[in-house]
Amino acid sequence: MPRQFLPQPDGGSGRAAACAGFVGSLGYVAPLTIETIESNGYSAEGLTSKPIMHSHWQEVDLVINMSGFDKNRVFEEPEKVEDWPVEDPFGADAETYQQTFDEIRTRIVELAARKSLEQIYKRQSEG
Repeated sequence: MPRQFLPQPDGGSGRAAACAGFVGSLGYVAPLTIETIESNGYSAEGLTSKPIMHSHWQEVDLVINMSGFDKNRVFEEPEKVEDWPVEDPFGADAETYQQTFDEIRTRIVELAARKSLEQIYKRQSEG
C-alpha cells in the first residue's frame, strides 16, 4: 500500500516508490487491501504481491520495514531501513484495514516532511 500514497513522478516529487514484501509473498493482493485503497481515493491499478529481491538493494535509498522483524537482524543494509511497527491487517475486518491504512498514510506524510526538511538543511549547509 505505501507506494500509493506518495506523489507520482509527474507530480514533481523527484521520488519513485515501489512496494514489495519481505518474506513469502501471497501471490495476490487481498481484496480488502484494494477496496481500502480505492475507497480512500487512491488507485490500486498495477498493485501486485511480490518479494523484495537482492537486486533491489542497489536501487533504493530507503526501505520501510513493516514486517515486525528487527532491521538489524534481517536486512543486508540496515542503515537503509526504517522500522515501522504497523499491524498487518490480513484476515481482519474492513475497519482494521482502514485503521492500518490511516496509520501508514500518516507515517508517510511525516516521512515526506522529514525528508524534505533534511534536504533543505543539507542545501543550506552546502551553500
